[in-house]
Amino acid sequence: MPEAMQGYFALNEAWRADFETNARKLLGCRGLLACGNSPGPQSGLMASINHYYPYQYATGEEGWLLYPFWEHYLVTGDRAFLRDQLYPLLREMADFYADFLVKKDEHGNYIFAGSVSPENQPSNVRISLVNNSVFDISGARFLLSTLIQAANILGRDQGAAGVDQWKQMLEHLPPYLINKDGALQEWAWPGLADNYGHRHSSHLLPAWPYREITPEANPALYQAACVALAKKDAQHIIAGHGLLHDAYIAAVLKKPEAVRSRLLRLMREGYFFDNLFTSHNPAHGIFCADVCDSVPAIMMEMLVSSEPGRLEFLPALPAGLDHGSISGVKSRCRVTVVKLAWDKPAKSVSAVIKSDIDQKITIIERHGIRKMETPASAGASPLGEIAREVQLRAGVETPVSIVTNDF
Repeated sequence: MPEAMQGYFALNEAWRADFETNARKLLGCRGLLACGNSPGPQSGLMASINHYYPYQYATGEEGWLLYPFWEHYLVTGDRAFLRDQLYPLLREMADFYADFLVKKDEHGNYIFAGSVSPENQPSNVRISLVNNSVFDISGARFLLSTLIQAANILGRDQGAAGVDQWKQMLEHLPPYLINKDGALQEWAWPGLADNYGHRHSSHLLPAWPYREITPEANPALYQAACVALAKKDAQHIIAGHGLLHDAYIAAVLKKPEAVRSRLLRLMREGYFFDNLFTSHNPAHGIFCADVCDSVPAIMMEMLVSSEPGRLEFLPALPAGLDHGSISGVKSRCRVTVVKLAWDKPAKSVSAVIKSDIDQKITIIERHGIRKMETPASAGASPLGEIAREVQLRAGVETPVSIVTNDF
């Protein structure tokens, strides 16, 4: 529902001056420093700073807040929105990182000297303020890479004082680490041990929402993210927002049973009241809005995944949903899934899709495409049997019928 997003964008714009004050007064930087816990509409000034919540160093939060802006552009292709509403905020974040990232390690990578993974602490240190949380690194990676893309789309800030400088900064962000368990490490700093038994999964932001970690883009990190999610599975997290966040991550990581287990827990363990309002904990413990309104989005993520140039059907379809359909899903590649239906016993998937623009997209069905029928021009994909490349025409509803190898 792109038309419903303007309130969110206006709220962020209302915080802008206070976020600039946070950055200047707390860290001595230009740019924007978000508020730790999301503020109300009246003020975005930082409050409640303490040793457990040193959120003046939660520099990754602005990436989290600005991702829906970028997603809105990917869905709509609205260049005026990109130019007038998102680009100025991204540009301010380049100034912030130019001031904040001033020290490098022996490998020439920047050190996030003062870094937070919200509410979590390394299991062997038990302090909140350390170095190089993946939460903060991934926020910077998203913001800088998106700024570069936006600058190139708009033809802005080219050259040494702009895109070239930001590319250099991006190339010297610290790499993510894989720990001794084979899991994505929450802090990309030697000697900091993971704490899996925590309701937050902030180090998996590179999977969701940023979609930086995918099976195709970086298989080793993808596997490490899957291990991290499985390690958290064993801890039986009870916070409703933790279950929801992990369900989003599971959907993006193509883990249908992990999605299913979390959705079933939300429905079976008393997170919803009879009026469909929600609680923070099971058995209606702590009246809280954290869980409200997220389940439909999780179901969309498990049925339709997308990024520019790619549309994936049923990436994380849980067992038990042998038949079903969904309609009207907007994708991040300017394609509307007018309708998607599946029949697992028949190994069939059918869809009607409509693109806003003339474009070639890759359609993916990870169970394997044994046969695809469509009136559009279609051919093989470098991804192999799980994908086909399809040429779409603007405004034309295009049927696609797939017989899968398995389900």
